[in-house]
Amino acid sequence: MAHGHSRNYTTLTDATAEIEYDISGAPVRMTGTMLDNTAQAQVEEQLRQAQKMEAVGQLTGGIAHDFNNILAVMIGNLDLMSEHVADPMARDMLEKCISAGERGASLVRGLLAFARQQPLRPETIDINALVATMATLLARVLGETIDIVLRPAETSCRSQVDGAMLESAIINMAINARDAMPDGGTLTLATGDLTVGADVLDDSSADLAPGHYVCLTITDTGVGMSEAVRRRVFEPFFTTKGLGKGTGLGLSMVYGFAKQSGGTVRVASQPGHGTTITLVLPALDGGNADTPTDSGAAAAARGTDPERGCVLLVEDNADIRAVNAALLRQFGFEVIDVPDARSALDVLRGEQDIVLLFSDILLKDSASGVQLAQEARSLRPALKILLTSGHERPAAAGPDSDVGFLPKPYRAAELEAAIRRMVAGEAPENG
Repeated sequence: MAHGHSRNYTTLTDATAEIEYDISGAPVRMTGTMLDNTAQAQVEEQLRQAQKMEAVGQLTGGIAHDFNNILAVMIGNLDLMSEHVADPMARDMLEKCISAGERGASLVRGLLAFARQQPLRPETIDINALVATMATLLARVLGETIDIVLRPAETSCRSQVDGAMLESAIINMAINARDAMPDGGTLTLATGDLTVGADVLDDSSADLAPGHYVCLTITDTGVGMSEAVRRRVFEPFFTTKGLGKGTGLGLSMVYGFAKQSGGTVRVASQPGHGTTITLVLPALDGGNADTPTDSGAAAAARGTDPERGCVLLVEDNADIRAVNAALLRQFGFEVIDVPDARSALDVLRGEQDIVLLFSDILLKDSASGVQLAQEARSLRPALKILLTSGHERPAAAGPDSDVGFLPKPYRAAELEAAIRRMVAGEAPENG
C-alpha cells in the first residue's frame, strides 16, 4: 500500500516542530528546530537594567548638585564664624558642625560617583603593583580572621584611571567581602586581561565597547547573595546590613567609577558559595607614557604668597556668593561679585584690573561658566580662571588645562589654596 504524508505544525515560543504521519494517521517522526534565546534575553535584561541605572543616576546627580550648594553655604559660613569665636566650647561645637557637613559632602561624593559625575583625575596605574601595595592596608582593614591571597597576572595590567578612586573602589569591595565573612574566610584578589571584539553579543561583555581591558577580580568565601539581592547591589542606599552599619553607597561608587572610566563591573554570587566582583577597566597600550602631574598638596606646600588683587566672583546663588565674597575678602583680596555671565563680561570689558575670574559652572542665565571662561579669555587672554561646581568637572578644566577647577563643597583653606595657586601662576590642581 502506498504511503502518503500529512503534516501538522506546532509553533512554540522557542521551537518549531513538524510531525509526519503515515497513511493510517499514525505519527512516524517529528522534526523541527529549537532556538535558544537565553543569551539574547540576558542581553536585553542587561540593557533594561542599564537604562534603569542611567535614569536613577540622572536623578541622583541633580539631587547631589543641590545638596552640594546647600553644604557649600553651611560649611563656608561655619568657617567664617570660626574666625570670630574665641570660646573653646563654642569652637568645638563649630568644628563638630563642620565635621558633620564634611560627612554630608562625602555622601554626596558617593552619589556623584554613582551618577558618573564625580570629577576624576586619570593617571597611569599599574594595577598589579597597586594591589600588592594595598595588601598590607587591606590586612589591617579586614582583620586577622581573613586571609588575603594575591594572584597577579603575568602580563602588564595598566590603565589610565583615577588612582584615588580605584583605591577607594578596592577598599569598598574588600569591606563588603569582609562583612560577608563574619566568621572569617579567604579574600582573593586576581588580575587579568580581557579582549572584547566588535561582534560580541553575550551577557558578559554587551555593555563594553570593543577593545582591550584589564580586570581586577575580588572573590570571597562568604555567605553569598540571592539573585534578587545581586540585581540591586549597585543601587544607591540599597544595603542588606543592619541599621547604622552601612550607607549603601559603597558598591554604587564602584559602579559609577567603573562606568565613568569606560569600563564596567560584574557581580557573580550564590547563597552559601561566596561572591566574585570583577572590576573591568580600559587597558593602557604599552606605548602610552604617564604624564606626571603637579600635586595640589605639593603646590600648596610651596606657600607662594602673591600680591593681592581683585577677584571677579560669578555665582547665581546669592547665599553662596555672599559667603565666597566674605571669604575672599578675609584672604586679603578685593572682590567684585556678580550673579551672571553678562555682568561678568561687562566688568571685563572695563578698565578694572582683575587677577582672577572665579565662576560657578552652572549659571541661570544663557551662558555657562565654561562659555564665560571662553569669552573672558577672548577679552583678556592672560586672565587666570578658576571654575567651581557641585556637579561635574568640565572638559575645559581637564588635566592638561590651565583652567582650574574646585569641586563644591570646599573648606575655606581649600578655597584659599586654590585661589593663591592660580594667582601665583602655578599649575591648577583640577581636583
